[in-house]
Amino acid sequence: MNIYILFSLMIVSYLIGGIPSGYLYVRFAFKKNIRDFGSGNIGSTNVMRVFGKKAGITTFVFDFLKGFIVTLIARIYLEPNIAVFIGVMAIIGHIFPVYLKFKGGKGVATSAGVFFALCPAISFIAISIWYVISKTTKYVSLGSIIAVVSFPILMIYPSMSYQRLLYFMNIISIFYLL
Repeated sequence: MNIYILFSLMIVSYLIGGIPSGYLYVRFAFKKNIRDFGSGNIGSTNVMRVFGKKAGITTFVFDFLKGFIVTLIARIYLEPNIAVFIGVMAIIGHIFPVYLKFKGGKGVATSAGVFFALCPAISFIAISIWYVISKTTKYVSLGSIIAVVSFPILMIYPSMSYQRLLYFMNIISIFYLL
């Protein structure tokens, strides 16, 4: 693949991933700035805590779709390794959006979308783990961390190489530590 095309696709993925769903939803629906409330984060967890379940779910869906759509398109039309990079760029865009002076969300929902586009079966299990942990402990962040850690353990998936997914998970885990 031409390096200029790859670079362009990565920039487009970053820009799509950087669309601040929670910020925009709260701005239009409630005429407020989500960064002034709760944790100050633009993600679905903070939106849900401050503005309710419907607002949080709406934000989650849009953040999830940002990662899912760009990665799925790349997975269908491009090489698997390129799809991984396209997905990572969407996550980076969400965490460091140019639209909000590089201060975005944690990237959990967008990462879930990328994971689901790359490995739907494993992602379904990891999302189930997240749900159970989050519901039983009442800590969404704990559920997210355990789901991310469980992902490489569950990587017995015939159509994706173990090394590629492990590489992807290592890149993503760096952003969760920031």
